[in-house]
Amino acid sequence: MTFVHVPRGFFLRIDCASIRGTPIAADVSTLWRSSPLFQELARGASFDPIRDLDVMVSTSGAVSSWQGGPAASRWRVVLRHHQDAAGARALLAQMARADGQALVWRGGQGIASAILPGEISSATPYAIVLTADHEAVIAPDDELPAILAVARDHEARRDAPSDPIEPSLASPLGELARVETTSAPPMLASMGVTAARATVMRSGQGSAIHVELDFPTTSQAQGFVAATQPLLPQLAQSPTIVSLGLARPLETMQVIQHGASAALDTQASFDELRALFGALALFVGGGF
Repeated sequence: MTFVHVPRGFFLRIDCASIRGTPIAADVSTLWRSSPLFQELARGASFDPIRDLDVMVSTSGAVSSWQGGPAASRWRVVLRHHQDAAGARALLAQMARADGQALVWRGGQGIASAILPGEISSATPYAIVLTADHEAVIAPDDELPAILAVARDHEARRDAPSDPIEPSLASPLGELARVETTSAPPMLASMGVTAARATVMRSGQGSAIHVELDFPTTSQAQGFVAATQPLLPQLAQSPTIVSLGLARPLETMQVIQHGASAALDTQASFDELRALFGALALFVGGGF
């Protein structure tokens, strides 16, 4: 059993513990903190996702729009952290105080939960559930019975209170981040893309970036590859890309067809990743 949506329309996993010791730690933190969703959750708290979390997973059943970033009516966020029970509750209480409200804990089948304050809970009340030692789930409050059922299943299979059971929190060795969507952003959808997946893997003093795009037919994937590969050198020399310092990853990118999918692979240094995350922060700040 898992806390994430099945089937899932959007999935994002960030391995905060792996990123914490790299030169891009502050940039990834800024990117995540720029999202309106994070700003509502964290309010005025001195919360830093890269510093305070080990793994973060955000998932939704469907993406309703891509205005500035993925938007959905119902999110689930699964957190793996290194705070003790008192530290976790203190951080959450600080978030509530920043909103001028008290955080009231409830006990349900031995598992503590509380309604989140703030605008995020105005239309759809959200709850945070302390599902295990060093683990918490944020989800719509009406999904609490389902969250508790998964938590009880995990507890029954756990040898020690802090053993990680939730499968979505397990990152492959070297993976820094992964994103998947079954609803392509408008720019990709206009090219015929129906679904997309991307991973950022640690590679030497930088990272390997792998992107997979799905198309309805093999011929559409073939057409995308044929049209895209010759354009990359031109795009790499555009003033915007050059000013961002992202020319080299585009110049060296390989685009390969695999049936009805296209794979894009490149390498990026930490400096290039910092530039990329800085640009993404401006984009995501429009509405995640």
